[in-house]
Amino acid sequence: MIKFSLKTLLLTLSILSAADAIHAGNEPVYNLRVRLDPTRMYLEGWAEVILRGDSAARFTAGNTKISTITVDGKEFRDFTEDGKEFNVKKGVEKVLIHYTTPVRRETAGTGKGIPAGEIDELTFLKGWYPDPGMNSLYNLTVELPAAWDAVSESEKSHSPVAGGMKTVKFTFSGPVPGITLQAGKYKSREELFRGISIKIFFHSGDEKLWNEYFGTVTRNISIYENLIGPFPYKSLSIAEYGGDETVSSPSVILLPSRLIKSSGALESGLRHEIIRQWFGNYIFAGRGSWDWTQGMALFLEGYWNKPDGREGALQRKKIITAYEGLMSGNDDKAGLPRAGYGKAAMFFHILRKSMGAEKFFTALKKALSEKGFQNTGWDDMAAYFPGIGGVNDPALRQWLENSGTLTLKVHHIHLSYREGAYQLDIRMEQAGPVYNFMLPARVMTGRGGESFEIKVDKKIINFTRRFAERPVKVLLDENYDLMRRLDSSEKPMVILSLLSERNQLIVVPGEVKDTYSSVIKMFMKKGWRMKDDRDVLNSDLKTGAVLFLSSSGRTYQRLFAGRKSADAGVSVQVTKNPLNPEKAAMVIDARSESELEKAAGIIEKYGSYSRVLFKNGEAVSRERAWENMGITRLFPLDANGLETGKLLGLDGIVEKIRDREVVFIGESHTKYSHHVMQLEIIRRLYGLKGGMIIGMEMFQAPFQEHLDRYIGGEISEGELLRKTEYFKRWKYDYNLYRDILHFAREKKIPVIALNLQEEITKKVSRGGIDTLSSDDYSRIPRYIDMTGDQYRESMKKVMGTHERTYNFDNFFQAQVLWDETMAHNTAKAMKKYPGKIMVVLAGNGHIQNSWGIPDRVKRLTGASLVTILNEAGPEVNEDSGDFILFPDDIDGTSSPRLNVYLSEEQDGLTAGEIMKDGPAFTAGMTSGDIIRGINDTPISDLADLKIAILDFKKGDRVKVRILRKVYFYFIREVILDLEF
Repeated sequence: MIKFSLKTLLLTLSILSAADAIHAGNEPVYNLRVRLDPTRMYLEGWAEVILRGDSAARFTAGNTKISTITVDGKEFRDFTEDGKEFNVKKGVEKVLIHYTTPVRRETAGTGKGIPAGEIDELTFLKGWYPDPGMNSLYNLTVELPAAWDAVSESEKSHSPVAGGMKTVKFTFSGPVPGITLQAGKYKSREELFRGISIKIFFHSGDEKLWNEYFGTVTRNISIYENLIGPFPYKSLSIAEYGGDETVSSPSVILLPSRLIKSSGALESGLRHEIIRQWFGNYIFAGRGSWDWTQGMALFLEGYWNKPDGREGALQRKKIITAYEGLMSGNDDKAGLPRAGYGKAAMFFHILRKSMGAEKFFTALKKALSEKGFQNTGWDDMAAYFPGIGGVNDPALRQWLENSGTLTLKVHHIHLSYREGAYQLDIRMEQAGPVYNFMLPARVMTGRGGESFEIKVDKKIINFTRRFAERPVKVLLDENYDLMRRLDSSEKPMVILSLLSERNQLIVVPGEVKDTYSSVIKMFMKKGWRMKDDRDVLNSDLKTGAVLFLSSSGRTYQRLFAGRKSADAGVSVQVTKNPLNPEKAAMVIDARSESELEKAAGIIEKYGSYSRVLFKNGEAVSRERAWENMGITRLFPLDANGLETGKLLGLDGIVEKIRDREVVFIGESHTKYSHHVMQLEIIRRLYGLKGGMIIGMEMFQAPFQEHLDRYIGGEISEGELLRKTEYFKRWKYDYNLYRDILHFAREKKIPVIALNLQEEITKKVSRGGIDTLSSDDYSRIPRYIDMTGDQYRESMKKVMGTHERTYNFDNFFQAQVLWDETMAHNTAKAMKKYPGKIMVVLAGNGHIQNSWGIPDRVKRLTGASLVTILNEAGPEVNEDSGDFILFPDDIDGTSSPRLNVYLSEEQDGLTAGEIMKDGPAFTAGMTSGDIIRGINDTPISDLADLKIAILDFKKGDRVKVRILRKVYFYFIREVILDLEF
């Protein structure tokens, strides 16, 4: 039976007489008196709860051991079966409780079995007094040794000392969900700022940080008072304590000792908890409801410093990165009411952008003025943002209600030169819920940038925009105004990328396993697998994320070439897994077991960083690899060129060569970036010189008249390709050269077919020049130079790369004839168009070292020459070329493929082998089908087909008309719906 003692009654009555004036509302008044004796491992407490209004109360005992309870002067013992709760019916006015709370050693100091007499700190966060289950007005009195200080929620407090004991009385003006108590031996200091009493309690040795903390606190209070209104309380106490997590409650912030000296605690960490004094500690989200106040605090944390500039964008990228890390491997199916704080913070950013800052912050100030010390659920808060531009706007509601996050996949960004302008084509897809929004975009050109928005309102978006100057970079949502999944081009590998993974691999050398035991245990609890370094195979590493413990292991060195970690107590470095670049690889190097034990528990606190160095459990260096800002695609305009050891940009090269008579620009035929460089040099030279001729290896001399007619506008592009037999004679994707020919046609620049007729080249390769007929002889140059030992030796190396075995002499003759013909045709064009600069486009092998075409042109014309190579290959030397370009790779658009082997038969263009999973196979095409039409275009041969599909892109759909044999004698027409 629970007994209520006279001593307890007298003590509780003394509490009541000491209580401050009762709040005018209906919340309970909770008068609490506790006694702390650090030599005894428990807290003793006396509670008087005055219930007002016609409401019942449900008390939770928490960690307390209740001795006696009286309800309106009568003994009470109606507990639940587990003894942890008791209910008080409506109509009760006063509850008196006497209880004790044991002090767990892990809450005292570092918690490693410290003898009771050596405890210098006690922390009580939850369950240390009977909880009435409702917001209450608390008056707390704490008795403790005179050498100790106590910290709790208060608007005012006083601390008289008598008989070696200190009595600290805390009074708070508003009802709160609960209170905390922190006590310890502190060095404290108090200052007044704008009428707010700021108190800082640090352990001995840390008091030197007072000024720094006072400066940070007052600066942040100033920022947010100007932004959202007056600080809610008359005091703010900041105390150091031995826990792992920062704790924020009304007018109190507890900072872990390990973070006190960290710049992170002083900056974003402390700022976040100060904002929580408004949202979370003044306006409450309410028990058991979605804590939207955390999202608001996170939003405001990043808003203070240029929210629409780079600083704000970096903060939002940090939020999204952390959210993705936390959600990795989890099922993100929840709408906002169950989402993480990062998703909520981004919603508030979108809301602020929609409403405008003035209206948004006016609404916040109004909410703070009306909802202080009240449970305010999301529906209550949403009422402050009504009407157009508010949460009733469907454009905003989608971000609030849709599950997961926006996933925008950019499948295709292509740049081409069409009809006098650069055309940018973007193809995007929304994977998941379809959102309706405007996508911020910016395109950088050589002369600045252009910002615009792309309307996204369906699953597949095709967007086209034209530019007078050539774009070099496309940036989508670079300021992170949307809550979306990060694109691979912008996604950093950070600590959270790995920590959030499940069932991944730990690699540790056996000889250092004991040193890393604390980290091993931490990750094994997450379900990670561990393998000894000696037993790891590449197949193990390909499965996902990998944690390397120590860079001394052979597996790590095999992947990272023995890259050493920085010299620190503990070094944590994250990068891409070389064998699975979509996943992270992290290496932890520890100088000692004790250093790692100090750092292991806080590594996750730095989850948004890629590299962190620790010393004695403190982060002394942090780096963040942010990659690109926004979804980024590059169209490099410039390349470095080498001129006798000097690096020049593209404009610098063009300026140097502007007065040369012949400019040779080499290429690797299939590299789109090389052809971009060719066009840009041509365009710049044309702008400087005006008169120009372009010679191209890609067309054979007998078809010159068709090139002339195309440049003159007499025939179409399709007719050009058909009449020059391009698809039979050159075969490389025409899109590689298309922009150059469009520019030449627009500017009426003559294009010269330089190459030798293919039939002649093949004859010489097989049997030498002596096998040519008299008619063939008439088509080749009269004068041919076959001297040059270096050239001959280089041809031997080239021949070694061919799969077929040629007679070297015949092969050499064919190569000389090829180069000589192109040199002669160049010389003829220069004679036909005197005074115009000649630009020759050919493979690098025909230009490198000048002994292919250039030296022969020099011999024939004596003209001034310059050679420009694109990525000349492994044997580059000072004689390789006058300039060598090193352009970045650029993805160009290629003509779509049916993925079927085709042959030109008597009946028409006939399908042979159909490659599985290709467009033709998916559409139902079978071997033997005869292609007769694409949409409304008739098809009779391969050229017709290539020309018909030239402008289609991946994802486009066409109707393919075929003739199909049925049994042996019948043929029927079939229409296939084909998607490229």
